[in-house]
Formats: sequence, structure tokens, C-alpha cells
Amino acid sequence: MRSLQAADLMDSPWYLALCRPNQGHIAFRQLEQRGFDVFMPRHKATRHWRGRVIEEMRPVFGGYLFLGTDPAHPR
Repeated sequence: MRSLQAADLMDSPWYLALCRPNQGHIAFRQLEQRGFDVFMPRHKATRHWRGRVIEEMRPVFGGYLFLGTDPAHPR
């Protein structure tokens, strides 16, 4: 995933996009390949699975991602 700088966040208007359940990473990758600025904040979370503790990066806003685009220049 590409890291966005503060200047990138101010260049264009941002929209909130709703994703299918547990498919945010796929939407992120496909939108990024099409040239959109995509932002999906994540945090480190721990969960228990089959008797083990697993640390993983989870989306802060599950099922949503932020999409930056310029309406004057559609992609």
C-alpha cells in the first residue's frame, strides 16, 4: 500500500466508499491500480483463533475506505 503524505490529502476532494464485507483490501488494490488516491487507515489488533493469539493490522473503519479524486478529471 502506498503511504499518503499530508499534501496528497489536500489536493482533491475525498469521498467515503462502502465496500463489500471483508473485501476492502480488494477494492483498495483495484482502485489504486486505476489511479485513484485511496486511504484505508489501519490499527494493530489482537484476536484469539484456535487457542492462539494473533496480531494483525485491521481497518479502523471496517467496510469503508476513503477515495480521493478530482471531479474535473474523471478516470
